[in-house]
Amino acid sequence: MGRLSDLGDRLLSGSASPADLHPWTPFNELEEVAAGAGFVSSFANVTAFDTEDGLVLVDTGSFLLASQVHATVRGWTKRPLHTAIYTHGHVDHACGLGPFEAEKADGAPSPRVVAHEAVPARFDRYRTTAGWNAHINARQFRMPGLAWPTDYRYPDVTFRSMLDLDVGSLRFELHHARGETDDHCWVWVPARRVLCTGDFFIWALVELFWMSVNLLMISVIYDHTTSVAGWTKYEMMLLVGTSLLVQRFLMGFFWSSIFELGRNVPHAERYGSDGATYWVARRGGNASSRE
Repeated sequence: MGRLSDLGDRLLSGSASPADLHPWTPFNELEEVAAGAGFVSSFANVTAFDTEDGLVLVDTGSFLLASQVHATVRGWTKRPLHTAIYTHGHVDHACGLGPFEAEKADGAPSPRVVAHEAVPARFDRYRTTAGWNAHINARQFRMPGLAWPTDYRYPDVTFRSMLDLDVGSLRFELHHARGETDDHCWVWVPARRVLCTGDFFIWALVELFWMSVNLLMISVIYDHTTSVAGWTKYEMMLLVGTSLLVQRFLMGFFWSSIFELGRNVPHAERYGSDGATYWVARRGGNASSRE
């Protein structure tokens, strides 16, 4: 077992504490997790597959760490890049292709980029709201002066629900699902038994944590009483569980929060189809105003 696999096992088992080593800490190193499959610890992580027809990348990493990811992969294989798959359009997953495309030989075909059909719209939105995204991400990640990218490598091939890709002797099975984003997909490589989850794993942990907090609060309350307003502990568990399921249903089928509709719709009516963009611009983005 390599260093990265060992660390993952220790974090999941609880023998290592995230307080001592944050799980998002990039090591900028590659570990071969299966034959011809290398996992790059970066922000975000990249998975590389060495095939007879060329290199396949699932996610390409951040624009901030693109050169480090490129050097790490090139220390493992020199095969030209054949295909890059974006699990979703966040800039830490889909903005690391530059160094790979720069090494393309004259006359050689450009690498193929594959993503869900909603990714191009995300890139368009990011370009329009670059100022806003630079501002909020500089705050979130404590990076003063962060320059948000405006140049994106759009996908050559898009899909809606599922897509199978064959590169060399390997098949890559792409499956769309809504998780952290609406343009998310996960990738299964059956011949190598490797699953590339993108940020689905993080989203699942958030949901599990939130449900655990709710159930823990109920347990604490009922340690001191047998009923609350006539509700037993198990009736309260059923109530909270149903509530959480309803909330997830609303999140899945009503993309715009029902609490935001009242203030979003008037702007859309006043300014037309890009009303939401103007609404964002008034809160710090760089989209042009019509006033």
